[in-house]
Amino acid sequence: DLCAETSIDVVPSVCQNHCGKGPNVTIFTKGKAGKVNEGIGPFKAIEKLLKVEVGIELKSLQKQVAEIKYEIRRSKDSGDKAAKLAKAFKVLGGEERAVVQEPRQAFQLLVMRARDVVGSNPNAALKDAQQATEICPDAAQGFVMVASAFEKLGKWEESLKAAEQAIEKGDARDATGILKRMKDKMKEQAAKQAAAEAEEKAKQKAFEDEERREEAENKNKRGAAKKKLEVAAAKKLEAEAQKKAKEEAKKLAAEQEAQRKAEEAEKAEEEARKLA
Repeated sequence: DLCAETSIDVVPSVCQNHCGKGPNVTIFTKGKAGKVNEGIGPFKAIEKLLKVEVGIELKSLQKQVAEIKYEIRRSKDSGDKAAKLAKAFKVLGGEERAVVQEPRQAFQLLVMRARDVVGSNPNAALKDAQQATEICPDAAQGFVMVASAFEKLGKWEESLKAAEQAIEKGDARDATGILKRMKDKMKEQAAKQAAAEAEEKAKQKAFEDEERREEAENKNKRGAAKKKLEVAAAKKLEAEAQKKAKEEAKKLAAEQEAQRKAEEAEKAEEEARKLA
């Protein structure tokens, strides 16, 4: 932050072979070997290093805000961090004024606040991070925090897009990790969605198959019932026909018997006349 508006490049590193003596800062100047400065822990040590080794002397306002940010980064308490962030904005005249008058400082504070609350309040972190990208659209850190906030909110596509923007703007460390996680999440999400769709299709097919089975079963039942009715009707007709045939045969037999008796009576009467 202290070298943001200078020609000096700052690269994060580990102990630089001076483990146990840090924080360590190695300064490289053109044509000279790197000089390791050990024990650069307190803010005043950083301030002195910049002034003596690279000729940067902090202005009053810059110094106040830088010292607060330095304390924030080393604080372990979220409430303390929030109070110090509010203090830093107050030093700059409030958030709105800071955005207009000190955009770089406002950008850094917004990114710090987003990083501090992204785990507990990703929506607030997203708001700060998006504002930071509007203030400094060419700075990668704002997009890294946008990606982190979207990741916490479970919005994988938006997080991936922000991570890609951060990489385009120079962040090849944090954003790359987010990008990989989001690609994995999206693959997993796509696999789950495909499985859910396949399961839904299987359920729909099973439902349709069951409907067809029931329809076929009902159709068979209706066919069997119809057949039963037809057989019963046929038997009834046959019984009625048999009954009618019997009645007609009985009637015919009765008529034949009556005719026989009539003929016999007539014959007997004819014989009686002859005898007389």
